[in-house]
Amino acid sequence: VYLLISSFGKKEWAIIAASLLAFAPIFIYKLAAGEHEVQPYTFFALAFFFSMFGLLLKTREMKFASLASLGFFAIALTTNSYLLAIIGVLIYVVFYSSMVFLRDKDETELKFILTSTSIIFFGLLLGSLIKFLFIGEGISFSSIGQALVPIVYCAALYFIKQYLAKDQSTQFNRCAIVLAVIAIGGLLLSALTPLGSYIVGVGKSGFDIAGYTSPLTR
Repeated sequence: VYLLISSFGKKEWAIIAASLLAFAPIFIYKLAAGEHEVQPYTFFALAFFFSMFGLLLKTREMKFASLASLGFFAIALTTNSYLLAIIGVLIYVVFYSSMVFLRDKDETELKFILTSTSIIFFGLLLGSLIKFLFIGEGISFSSIGQALVPIVYCAALYFIKQYLAKDQSTQFNRCAIVLAVIAIGGLLLSALTPLGSYIVGVGKSGFDIAGYTSPLTR
């Protein structure tokens, strides 16, 4: 938590946030020995992943993409908590790559997003494969499909940007039209096909994982 917040803000705020989290009752309960042995591992893996992802965005160094991939690998070996990481990356990459597509005059930043996201996704695949080999179950194909969405979306914007960059004079207007077409197409698919219900179900499952319905009795 300290690494994540300090990568975007002041170190003082990062220390305060990490201290508050360390003494939160639900966090202490989740990390209690003998309560849920997988929970301490899962909490650390998620915090490590998001902190490395934050450092990647701040420093632009691919070594942090590799470390974030290692965190994704660790998350994939645990319970369904990997959905939190997938949803977080999906939302960020889709929105940020759309903004970059509209703002920048070339595809350099899109290439960085595409490369780093692909490296991170490799950790998810490797963790899922190892989990399947040892216990016979891994991450579902639907979850892997969700993880592929930001990569496919960013790759599409990257190649479109390469084509539109040839004419700088009308590039902004044409990029805006492309994003509008993608947005309208996505809304129509969600409204007229079962895809909309599936997206709502994925969102609810992510929040269900973060919920805790039992009282703190210990």
